[in-house]
Amino acid sequence: MRKLLLGLIILLNHNLAKASFVPVDSATAAVEIAAKIKKQQELAVMKMVSEMSVKDYEKMTGKKMNLIDRLSFKTLKSGFKKMMKGNNDGTGFNIWGFLLGFYFGLFGVLICYTSKDRNFRKWAWIGFGVFGIILAIIILAILFAVIP
Repeated sequence: MRKLLLGLIILLNHNLAKASFVPVDSATAAVEIAAKIKKQQELAVMKMVSEMSVKDYEKMTGKKMNLIDRLSFKTLKSGFKKMMKGNNDGTGFNIWGFLLGFYFGLFGVLICYTSKDRNFRKWAWIGFGVFGIILAIIILAILFAVIP
């Protein structure tokens, strides 16, 4: 009788423990749906701001904008327009592209051309340029130190 009671308790405990967890599929689906909704809301706000003029923004906030505020607002609008087009290729620092261009030079830049990411290639060129500038400064320093 004790074994039967113990087996029944273990079985019920297992069923109750299993029922208290959300299945992984429904949890990931809920997270994906929430992420899609958030992205749609962000796009709606970006569209609203990108179509807004400076005067409309001043009316909405109730504050008059100075020159710096106007320029930053216009920059924000153009950034939103680029993001909405999906053309954010030139944004963001890419550490791997920079390091490839800096350490491997032109060969690193050529390696970056195997990728379709324009930002990756851009930062490889920037890294190569930084390496070139540092090399030029070192060469000029050596030349001017040797020549009195």
